[in-house]
Order: sequence, then C-alpha cells, then structure tokens
Amino acid sequence: NSFIDLQSVLRRLPVETSKMSDNGKTAAWAMESSKIAATASDKVLVFGAKNDFLVDDEGVVETARFLNVDDDEIVWLEGAHDVMLDVGWKENAEIFLEKLQ
Repeated sequence: NSFIDLQSVLRRLPVETSKMSDNGKTAAWAMESSKIAATASDKVLVFGAKNDFLVDDEGVVETARFLNVDDDEIVWLEGAHDVMLDVGWKENAEIFLEKLQ
C-alpha cells in the first residue's frame, strides 16, 4: 500500500510564498489566471473529489467561482484528493475524458 505521509507534508509547509499582486492580497498567478479564464473561448473545467481531505468542498467552489464556473458545473469525482491514484481511478478517468470531449 502506498500513502501520502501528511505529517511529513505538514512539516514542510508553508511553501515559499508566491509573488503578490499590486493589491497585496492576491497571488500574482491568480490574477493572471482569472484574466485568462474570463477571456478564454474554451470552457474551463473544475474538478473536485468527494472525499478530499486536502481541499475541502468550499475550496473547490471558491476555485470554480474565481474561474467564472457555476457551482452546478463543478465535476465531483469519487475518491480522495489524488483521484487518479484512488481505487476508482478508471471510472474517474472515464469521466475526465468524457468531459474533455
């Protein structure tokens, strides 16, 4: 069995902070990605895992809203944070591929 040693991960947090935007409250990459998402002609997909212990539902919803994706368009997959390594990875991969078509 493979697993993520969360205690080890937590000891390494926080990671190096990112460059802040001019407003000093938002990471610069987030400002750029919101511009991209707001002007993209392609659909933006946001996936969340139903049993994620690293990114909670609220975080997934906030990400979707930030990227101008409606709450009801979020794709919720079975499994934990690493859905492609979870026991239901094949079903999740099929859903992922279906959404990309």
